[in-house]
Amino acid sequence: MSTYTRYAGTRTWVNFSTFLASLSGLALIIIGLFQLGREGAEPLYIGLLMVSGVGLVGLGWLMAAVAGMLLKLEANTYRMHEAMLEQRAAAEQHSRLLEIIKDNSQISDAAKSITHRSLEREALRKAIREDIIKEDWESAYNLIEEMERRFGYRLEAYHYRKEVDEFRAKVIEEKLQSSINNVRRWIREKNWEQAVAETERLLQLAPKDGRVVELVNEIQAQKNEYKNTLLQQWHEAVEKHDLDVAITLLREIDPYLTREESQKLEKNAREVFKAKLLDLGVQFRNAVTERRWKDALTIGQMIRDEFPNSLMAKEVGESMEALRTKAATP
Repeated sequence: MSTYTRYAGTRTWVNFSTFLASLSGLALIIIGLFQLGREGAEPLYIGLLMVSGVGLVGLGWLMAAVAGMLLKLEANTYRMHEAMLEQRAAAEQHSRLLEIIKDNSQISDAAKSITHRSLEREALRKAIREDIIKEDWESAYNLIEEMERRFGYRLEAYHYRKEVDEFRAKVIEEKLQSSINNVRRWIREKNWEQAVAETERLLQLAPKDGRVVELVNEIQAQKNEYKNTLLQQWHEAVEKHDLDVAITLLREIDPYLTREESQKLEKNAREVFKAKLLDLGVQFRNAVTERRWKDALTIGQMIRDEFPNSLMAKEVGESMEALRTKAATP
């Protein structure tokens, strides 16, 4: 029951008393005011009427204020009492819950295992599927072992192992095929280093897979074929005295050559570089003779960059400053 409902009668009585006292006081004040206009009226009588009227009005409103304060005080007390009762009920409920928890905690481990067996088994199934999705095979197998050992579900554990094996084989096959495609692309691009690194990783992932072994042999065969092609092109360039092409090919061949192969090509390589240096020297002298200073600067810089340890590079270097000055002169 609300406070307003509980004290409706009291409020009505207080309001009525306040209204009656105020009305009586106003009546006395009005009578006193009328007496002021009459001849022979007693001042004392008029004053008494006026004071009585004001006193009744004030008394009525004082009663209303005091009654309102008392009602509010009593209402607050009632609310505090209700709050205490609610707290007491909540405390009793918590006490009952604590008793239930206490009783449950006294159940034996075996009883708890029986009570929560279904929940634990379901949680174990969920964890196994999450490990399969995450491709955490080792954890999945461990959880399956736990299911078989702890709950004795051998048939279910067998099906889970089969599912993990199939899913794992499918994932490995997809990754393997993707890596094989990448290796073949790197072979076409002559990116041997990346192809070999990926093949070594595949050997660890699937060491007995015939496709991986075949891929290793294919890399070596393609690499040797490309090396032989470069060597043939190099010999042709040397025969044609195409020095620029020969030097470019020689630099490209160098990473593929064994020590013995490098020694076999060393003599021809020196002759090519010597011929190139002599050719640049002739071009440099012709440019200087013909006063083509900018061309001489370009050729001289090529000599210094490509043959930095040669005597010609040293001689050209001594004249570079003078050539720059002449080239800058209009």
